[in-house]
Amino acid sequence: MELEGNRKVLEDNPSPELEEQVQIGSMVYVQINEVVNAIQSQKTMDELTMENTLYQTAKQYKALGGTFYLSETEMDQVTRLNDELIRKRLPKEDLKLTIQPLLFTQLVLSYALTGFGFLALLLILLSSVTGEYEEKNVRLVYTLPFSRSRYMLIKLGSFLIAGVMWLTVVTVSAYILASQFTDALENQSAYPFAEVRGNWIQISDVIQNGLILGGMALILVLTFGWFIGYTFRSTLLSYLIAILVVAGGALLVINGEPFQWNPLSALQVQQTLLDQYSTQWRIYLLLLFSIVILVIGTLSINRKRGV
Repeated sequence: MELEGNRKVLEDNPSPELEEQVQIGSMVYVQINEVVNAIQSQKTMDELTMENTLYQTAKQYKALGGTFYLSETEMDQVTRLNDELIRKRLPKEDLKLTIQPLLFTQLVLSYALTGFGFLALLLILLSSVTGEYEEKNVRLVYTLPFSRSRYMLIKLGSFLIAGVMWLTVVTVSAYILASQFTDALENQSAYPFAEVRGNWIQISDVIQNGLILGGMALILVLTFGWFIGYTFRSTLLSYLIAILVVAGGALLVINGEPFQWNPLSALQVQQTLLDQYSTQWRIYLLLLFSIVILVIGTLSINRKRGV
């Protein structure tokens, strides 16, 4: 629409600047069609090369006062990705629609390994602690021939086993499901992700590190649930605290709050991983420290507390 309007203006009021803008705009239009044709013909490498050429022309068009649907920063990011894909001889994938097994697995994990995914599992498990107090079953439990602390640690262990099973089922199911509908790319494990500093990370490394970080974040959330369950001993109150803390922490990260030694930032696993990839050791130390504090605090609070 803009191009056609400029052509009509040019007919009535000739201008060298406008004429150049129309000329470059026409090139953009032609190159867009070339990219579309390459996509439809499944000429992967041609598509990537043509798209890069299109963005170079689009930058010239914008410099002359034209409009384009991407900013220069976005075009630079896509061009870098295209160059990396060309170097690795990989086709471009829509990361939100792909069914390539590893990429689809990463997509599923990016939704599961979040504060809201962890919260759903926590709320299911939390009632196994608070229910014992509300139904008075804990009086019978504490007559068993082992200490209260040991029983509480067994309960925590059951939480963690359930968490590991949940994470395993989600990961394996996602990979198997995607594998049923497509043939895996020969080099799909090398598909690149850009971390915040612009360095490239392979999808296999993103998944591996994401599972490690996600596993530790899951342990933190379940240990926190174990803590509030044994501390407050009320299902409703424990649910409310869990929702406020876990969901609130996730929303802080989603809204762009920086890491700053906040253990709740790790609950948005993929975002935190890509933002802190080169310094992720800090997150592991913080999570480990937080988990230890929660365990010691829970055992100390309940050691001599009545039922």
